[in-house]
Parts: sequence; structure tokens; C-alpha cells
Amino acid sequence: MKRSILLLLSFAVTAWGCTPEKQPGVEEIIEIPTVGDLTNDSDDNIANTSFKSTITITFAASGASVAGDDAGIVKINGNQVTATNTGSDAIKYVLTGTSDNGFFKLYSGKKQALVLKDLNLTNPSGAAINNQSKKRTFVVLEGTNKLADGATYTMSGTEDQKAAFFSEAQLIFSGDGSLTVTATGKAGISSDDYIRFLGKQTVNVSSSAGHGIRGKDYIRVDDGIINVAVSADMKKGFSSDSLVRITGGTTVMKITGNAAYDEEDKDYTSSGGIKADKVFEMTGGTIFALGGLESGASLTQACYQASSWSTNKYYSITVGEDTYVFKTPSSGGTKLVVSGASKPEVKSNVTVSGGTEIFGGYGVVNGTVSGGSEVTLSSYTNSGSGPGGRW
Repeated sequence: MKRSILLLLSFAVTAWGCTPEKQPGVEEIIEIPTVGDLTNDSDDNIANTSFKSTITITFAASGASVAGDDAGIVKINGNQVTATNTGSDAIKYVLTGTSDNGFFKLYSGKKQALVLKDLNLTNPSGAAINNQSKKRTFVVLEGTNKLADGATYTMSGTEDQKAAFFSEAQLIFSGDGSLTVTATGKAGISSDDYIRFLGKQTVNVSSSAGHGIRGKDYIRVDDGIINVAVSADMKKGFSSDSLVRITGGTTVMKITGNAAYDEEDKDYTSSGGIKADKVFEMTGGTIFALGGLESGASLTQACYQASSWSTNKYYSITVGEDTYVFKTPSSGGTKLVVSGASKPEVKSNVTVSGGTEIFGGYGVVNGTVSGGSEVTLSSYTNSGSGPGGRW
């Protein structure tokens, strides 16, 4: 059975709903892809795209080098690499090597694949990867990869670069490697189209300045492990102007930012785990929220609440055969909210041994759990919003 787990450690309080009711002030939901539309979209399967050539770019202290570029589309200045594909063929780019002062920028009118193969790339003045192509972009992760931006971005004309990994086009992740994105200037990963996670990849994103992962049209998680940590005020783990859908994999979020006054919106805006302006869907997934999700979202399954929770304690949540453990923060929201394919079982003050710690010990995956007291759950519905949201 495909497993879909979402652990949301949201330390700031936000408002959210657990029913598909229309939220006050939210426009009617239109032109949102259905489950079938997305599931059957064969164009997102990289196996259905033919690539005419493969270009390998290797970053190094002495400067980047290129192999396989018979058409001369790649220009290099130290470790600043720009590829401009004006031809009619799809190209696969393999990015590898290390640089603490470089970037990869892409212009193209055709599809492309970016294979990140043990890449460690930092751009201290902007996006490490800046995809200006508006065509579907496959991101294949092999080995261990790291991307980072800088605290200040140097902009180029009117071009966007909204994240350490930015794309104008769709980003479809696959592979069995890992990617760690550390953002201190803007968001972690951002697309002006949609972002989809299809493979067995592990993606770790932390941002102290922007959203963790933003897909303007939608974000979909079908498989893999997605870990997101956001500490910036008003920012979200996942952010979309339309849809967030989780159908598989494991998604863990740690949200520590506060609410703040937004000068542009002239209102208070909270931080939160998931912001989906039209709909948030989980099909059989599991959620645990200390605080919650942004207002305007909805879940397509029942939610439950505990009226309170204890600080600095290990809690477990079990849905079916899956059990996950996390440690509550020293402060946070007043209610604990959970949702699953069936009613979850929650225990407080459990003992955990072994396993792998994530987010500095706030979560444990594949640990052995014992003891604890069962937490009484009741039905939950959203009850309003305000500065930072309220329960």
C-alpha cells in the first residue's frame, strides 16, 4: 500500500479547515486539476521524453568545465554557467562537482532534464539554479546534492529568481538520491508553474527568509521523503496560489516563524505549514498539526483534536501500520489536530529508542516506541481566523 504521511510541527498558530466547505472571502474553486488529470499525465513521466544529447557540467575550484556540448550552447565564466538552447531538441544536463561561488542558469524553448549528481553548489548572490525556461523540467536526483543561495540577491534586469532553486517552468522530481537546499535570501524551491515529486528521492529544504517550497499553480507529492523547515515570519512550508495535493510519500515540516504585519496586504499574516489558496487535499494521508494550516485550505477527510498538549514531550501517532514519533516544542498552539485515512491513535509521553532523528530531534523515523498515555480525540472544525489565526 502506498504510504502518505504528513507530520507538521507548526509552532505558530494558524487557521485551517478539515472539510471541503468554501471559506469566507475565497473565490470559487475553478480549473483545479482532478486526481485523474494528474495521475494520468504521462508528460510528467521522464521515460516518455526523448533527449537528443547529454551535456555534463562539472563545477570545481579552478572553474567549471563542460563535456558533450557539440552545439556550443554552454557559456562558462569561472563557475557561472549559462546554457541557452535555441534548437528544437530536448537536452539532458548532468550537473556535478563543487563550487561555493557559482550558478547554473538555463534558457530554453524545449523540455529538459537536470540530473543532479553529487552536486554541491552555492551562489552567494542569488539562485544556485535559475531556470528561465518555461518548458517542463525534469529534476533527477542521483547521489547526495546540496544547493544554497546568499542573503542578498543581485538581480538581472526583469528576470525572476525567487529561490535558491528557481524555475519559471514545471519541476518534476524523481530519482533515488537526495537534495538539500539551504536558503537564506529567499525561498528554498520555487516554480512559477507547478512542482511534483514522483520518485524515491529525499528532499530537505530549509529557509530562513522565504517559503520552503512554492508552486504557484500547485504542489503534488506522490512519493519520496520531503523535509521542510521554515523559520521566517509569515512564510509557509508549502505555498500555492491554487492546489496542494499529497497522495504518497512522507512529508515532514517544522515551522517556527511568527505572525507579522504584511505591508502589502495591510493585514496580519501568519506562518504555517501549508497554504493552498483554493484547496488542500490528502488522499488517505496522515497529518499531525501543532497550530495548523493556512486559512482557505480544506481537507477531504475527517479531522480530530485534543484540547491541549504537553510541551517538550514525545508523542506518537499511529494510522494503520504506520507509527511516527515527534517531540513537541516548548511553546505553540493550544490545540493538537490530526487527520488520517482512519481515526489516528495518539499517545503522549512515549519512550522512543533507535531510529533516525530529524530536525534536531523534533522527529524520529523508524524508531521503537513504548509506553505513553492515549490522548482522547474529538471531532475538529475550524473556528475562525485573525492575526496569526485563532482556534
